[in-house]
Amino acid sequence: MSTKNAHKAKYHFYFTTAVLKHAEDNHINIGDCFGYGEDNFVVDLYPYSNLIYRCDVLTK
Repeated sequence: MSTKNAHKAKYHFYFTTAVLKHAEDNHINIGDCFGYGEDNFVVDLYPYSNLIYRCDVLTK
């Protein structure tokens, strides 16, 4: 894995963790809210994680 991909994975991990913690703290069930499982939801968050990574890289 390249360093760039490792950094993207780190962003995805922390972003996903924050989103899922927010959902749990607010009693939001991912399956009920979006109609599919948490695993698929995590995969679907990746483009947003990538966007956050790209924006962060551009501002440095």
